[in-house]
Amino acid sequence: MTAFIAIKFTLKSIISLAENNLLEYNDNGEKMNQNQFTVGVDVDGILRNWLQTILQQVNIMYETKIFNKDITSYDMVGIIKGRIPGFDRKVLEGIHKRCVESGKMNDASCYKDGFLMFKAIYDAGFSIRFLTCQPLWARKSFQQWVQENYLADKIAGIDFLDPLSKAEAKVSIIIDDNPHIVATAAKLGKPSILWQRMWNKTWQYPDKDISEDMICYTVLPKKALQFVEHWYEKTEDE
Repeated sequence: MTAFIAIKFTLKSIISLAENNLLEYNDNGEKMNQNQFTVGVDVDGILRNWLQTILQQVNIMYETKIFNKDITSYDMVGIIKGRIPGFDRKVLEGIHKRCVESGKMNDASCYKDGFLMFKAIYDAGFSIRFLTCQPLWARKSFQQWVQENYLADKIAGIDFLDPLSKAEAKVSIIIDDNPHIVATAAKLGKPSILWQRMWNKTWQYPDKDISEDMICYTVLPKKALQFVEHWYEKTEDE
């Protein structure tokens, strides 16, 4: 398995700096042109290293040493609870709020591989929407992070979605790091890319009834672009 890269770097070397436009977003994607082929990209875990910021705060509060590499399944709460008795989703939410209110989440580092993937798809001329399940109280911080990393003018908009409906986002392709989201989207007939991370490394193809070309599991920007182009051409042919 290819190890993922999680480093803080200057985005000018990846995406050219441009004047930030006002961010357009909605809660359910109804503004999207249904005839336009659009790629929906999850941000946290693919572009923004949300996890690292959370774990840094956990380590400060509990004097622990838990790092990204220790989160080897999507059950982050369960893994942390194994080291911190009593840790649950409510505690995690409180830590998340503290990171947002202190401004630490605005300074969250970037995944280089994710930005290279974004750049490849953007440079190829595809419309991109950001998909996120960030709660209401974290949305302003989320938008600020997008703007401060020179991405606001490069996307069609942001859809703030409920986790249960994320797979149904009104986009042509979904790119996510959550195996459940990807599998659900594929079962609904939406091609998806599962972006390779430590917490989904044990992923297996979910259902024999789903065509093998419906899901791409990769951390390679070129392979992601090829998958998007394949489905764009397939859609055009239909």
